[in-house]
Amino acid sequence: MIPSSCSHAPIGAGIGLRLPHLAEIVATPSVVFSTKSSKRSWLEIHPENFLANPHATELLLDARRDFPVSVHTVGVSIAVRAGLIVGIFGACDR
Repeated sequence: MIPSSCSHAPIGAGIGLRLPHLAEIVATPSVVFSTKSSKRSWLEIHPENFLANPHATELLLDARRDFPVSVHTVGVSIAVRAGLIVGIFGACDR
């Protein structure tokens, strides 16, 4: 459990952000979550959806202005038999 004293921890309900809904969320954030609420809402993304999609990455950066973002990867392999794939970290760091 995250202590309530953590000011950076999102409070409130979050949603999984899928690419088909990204542009709408950026254009109309108050439709998705009430921005007047005292509880901060958040978005969860899978970074592999953004690695090869520069336009989606730009929209995600716009969405970050209104919502905290949680990253949950399900299909990115960061290691192979020869060692870590270092380039993946730079791509996810944007």
